[in-house]
Amino acid sequence: MSQYMNPYLQTSNVIGGVGASSFGLDSEKRKRNRTFIDPVSEVPRLEEWFLHNTHPSHSMIARYTDELNRLPYRQKFPSLEQKNIQFWFKNRRAKCKRMNSCL
Repeated sequence: MSQYMNPYLQTSNVIGGVGASSFGLDSEKRKRNRTFIDPVSEVPRLEEWFLHNTHPSHSMIARYTDELNRLPYRQKFPSLEQKNIQFWFKNRRAKCKRMNSCL
């Protein structure tokens, strides 16, 4: 049986020539939460750590995360997660490569 004969495929994929937006799925998209890293107290520490090691291990990232979460600034805002620190290092390496100024 082809997809044109199957009523389930026909209604779930396309109705009236439009896709999923007909079903209101666009309004159900979750808003992405962005993590703010303080440029005054947190970024200088991250930069210092980056100078020592551009590819920290998982245990080092965990240590960095704990240290940043203990800062007074972070007490007022949501805690950082290890993935936030991992992404910061990844983005910083990309910036370094882009500027051709990597260590």
